Amino acid sequence: MNKKLADHAAATAHELGTAVFPVRVEPDPTRPGKTVKCPLVSNWTNGAAKIDPDEVRALFAAHPEATHAGLRTGGESRLLVVDLDGPDAQRWAAERPEMLPATRTQPTQRAGGSHLYYSLPAGVELRNSAGKLAPGIDTRASGGFVVDWSIDAPPSGDPIAEAPVALIEELAKPTAGGPSAHGAGDGAGKIPEGRRNDTLFRIAAAWRREGLDESDIADALLKLNASRCDPPLPEAEVRAVAKSASRYEQGDPDARPALRLIGGELHNVADAAERLLAGDVYTQGTKLVRLGVPAELPAAEGERITRDAAQPVIVGVSGEYLRREITRRASVLRFSRQRNQYEPVDCPRELAENILHAGSSPHFRPLNGIATAPFLRADLSICARPGYDAASGVILEPTINCPVIPERPSRDDALAALRALAAPFEEFPYATPAARAAALAHVLTAVARHAIGTSPVFTYTATLAGTGKTLLSRMPALVVGGTPPGLRPFPAQEDELRKTLLAALLAGDTALVFDNIANGTPVRSPALCAFATADVYQDRKLGVSESPRIPNRTTVAMTGNNISPAGDLVRRSIVVRLDVNAESPNGRVFEINDLDAYVREHRPELLVAALTVIRAYAVSGVDMLALPPLPSFERWSRVVRDPLVWLGCEDPVSTQETEADDEVSPLRAAFTEIANNPHLKAMSSFKARDIVNAAEWADSRALGEALEACGCRLPLEPGEAGNWLRANRGRVAGGFKLVRLGGSHGNVSAWRLERVQK
Repeated sequence: MNKKLADHAAATAHELGTAVFPVRVEPDPTRPGKTVKCPLVSNWTNGAAKIDPDEVRALFAAHPEATHAGLRTGGESRLLVVDLDGPDAQRWAAERPEMLPATRTQPTQRAGGSHLYYSLPAGVELRNSAGKLAPGIDTRASGGFVVDWSIDAPPSGDPIAEAPVALIEELAKPTAGGPSAHGAGDGAGKIPEGRRNDTLFRIAAAWRREGLDESDIADALLKLNASRCDPPLPEAEVRAVAKSASRYEQGDPDARPALRLIGGELHNVADAAERLLAGDVYTQGTKLVRLGVPAELPAAEGERITRDAAQPVIVGVSGEYLRREITRRASVLRFSRQRNQYEPVDCPRELAENILHAGSSPHFRPLNGIATAPFLRADLSICARPGYDAASGVILEPTINCPVIPERPSRDDALAALRALAAPFEEFPYATPAARAAALAHVLTAVARHAIGTSPVFTYTATLAGTGKTLLSRMPALVVGGTPPGLRPFPAQEDELRKTLLAALLAGDTALVFDNIANGTPVRSPALCAFATADVYQDRKLGVSESPRIPNRTTVAMTGNNISPAGDLVRRSIVVRLDVNAESPNGRVFEINDLDAYVREHRPELLVAALTVIRAYAVSGVDMLALPPLPSFERWSRVVRDPLVWLGCEDPVSTQETEADDEVSPLRAAFTEIANNPHLKAMSSFKARDIVNAAEWADSRALGEALEACGCRLPLEPGEAGNWLRANRGRVAGGFKLVRLGGSHGNVSAWRLERVQK
């Protein structure tokens, strides 16, 4: 046996998906310069040709006189070979690229000869032809074979192209049996559950063959889904079918590549399947994800966040999704020994599960977010090209056509843009110019969210209900994404808040609003503080042991009457206060009656205005302004805060001083009382018991009241007083700093108030 030939034939059969058989090529004694191609098996058209590698080798072992392999064309292989014989044929082909495009090209033994390999669409049968296209050009399809010359000379590196419609029409019209463009081939009755996806895909592929674009296919499929699918599929799933069918060239009924299931080749089969999914499956940490709509999010992951139905979100991929998509995108084939051929099957569950749990793949790209309009990258360049942006890991699926965005806008351009951006929101009753700047900062933050690592929390507060704080808090998300932000009440428990924040990140929410916090609440939340200052956020996912690390590109806002950030949230918050300066907000008349509709209509101009403001400062050459950056939000300060101040706005960070809950005042009073207390003043240091003793004196009642006002619940108990001292160690208030001196008698801590310079 010629082992090299047998191994080569087995590899070719696997690669091309066609049966092979032994052939002997020898000179034709009756025609000098010609050869005879003699099949060494008589029934190669009816089962003697083999695909299975072991059977191919056995067949060639039985025919050691073979010199080459014969490749069966047409039929299950869908292989069409165009034989170009000589320079004239080559020239004719080169002048008709629309009919004979670039594809796998195999040089033949004849000088100037070559075989062009094409794949026929499913359902199309062509017979062999001689000179039908032009003199010196033959074709081989159903009932034919060609000699595999690749053992003598390697083929071109081009993949096998789909046979163009022009070539098929020239050779013969497609036979009947493909799907009807109107679904007639599927009957006029209902399409039952279990057949809906496949049936709609076949119909969509037929419409694509007739030249329909994705929008037309989607519209028609939605009508068909409503009238015939029982029950109808979700709209998002129908649109996904239309999108999948529209990947194929118009006029191409089935461009699915073959995916052959071969024992011992799981790694290669999985790799090929991942390549098919690469355009629509991404990674989020070690998890596989895709784009979807809120209805597809698991209930536990949603955590009661109310989202607009049209908002694009990130959805986890399931094993069943992978099975369906692989089966839809590839012709999955398993070899049948009984029938001696590869036969179509559904994607095996074990293949889908292997891909799902592999943890990583070079074919799946990391997904950091979704944008529906041009956005800023980290280097402040503007991404306006639809699709996946490798620099940011963000997918841009635009829902608007934006005007031209200036590359190097001037300060005058920026001033005009700022006026245009602020105009729709000028009717809100801002309590101060700084509150107006804070609202504009929220819009710029939303626009620049993919370019900055951390974002402060925006607090919207007012003296009365009905002032417009919730409406105003919705506008940044509406300008940037075209849909309102995710909404939910503020959770009562920190654990629930962490679940909500993680769910927002997993879904790709760029905006989350906690609405209608109780009147007068000073908002404290270690979880929200940690979230706001985390460039990458990590927490345990509900119900599982995994703790995903997700890039944080979500901006949080909260609304309520007379609420204020308190504790550590003070320095992490920007406050927008509204004040109608009246007994009731009723009776006001607005030039823009429906602000939601107005912003949606003018969204392109507003978005470009915001981008212009940020870009103008970025390219201005102005060095950092004389503003100390907001700690933990240095990047935000540079990209959002500085441009506003550069253009003459009040500093939005100044709202921290005027609107935050003042927790320093009670501490200032307590320190002052301790420093001035006649019973403590003479001591070089004091202990908790000394404070209690001093507070018990009648002339020191103010000391006890001051301690209680700033958190010492039982100022006459030494243990509580000691806890209060430890809780405020190192704090500065009223010109004093509380310093621990170490243990004294009995290891009881000694303390002292030291004066500090401001």
